[in-house]
Amino acid sequence: HSAYVRKLAFLEGNDPRMRTGYLSLVPASEAAVDSRVVAGTSGTHGGREIVGYADLAAAQGRRYEDKARWFQDVCARLTNDWNEGHMRINVRRPYLLQDSMSAVMSLGRDDLRKIWRFEFMGEAGIDAGGLAREWFHLVTEQIFDPDNGLWMSSSGSQQMYMRINPA
Repeated sequence: HSAYVRKLAFLEGNDPRMRTGYLSLVPASEAAVDSRVVAGTSGTHGGREIVGYADLAAAQGRRYEDKARWFQDVCARLTNDWNEGHMRINVRRPYLLQDSMSAVMSLGRDDLRKIWRFEFMGEAGIDAGGLAREWFHLVTEQIFDPDNGLWMSSSGSQQMYMRINPA
């Protein structure tokens, strides 16, 4: 065998929010890829197939504009309706990164597809998009701030180059 591909096998874990498994190399001739997209078990879809092999094969022959429209439609079917809820994420400004990481890491796979609504604790405000925008901006700033220790900037260079801190 001259060509190998990655095979990922998922295992049942103790925490349904976290996937566990193992990765191995197998000969390409023995590999098969599950090309289905299945909606989560909660919500209106109830674990039904959203996209299958036949859908992908049909989309392959379409014009780019039609493919893009089809893809957007599939993505829209993966979201939950407003009536099914949204995720409220409460954070404290002084502990923004810690609160945000705790909140996001506690979400299940279905919750990640819901609309996130943010609340800065102790502050009045309704998240109609502005608070979400502010949250993403502030969290991104803190994640990439070298002073937080997640990244190391390159020394002796005029360019901004950051690498993950291995510590």
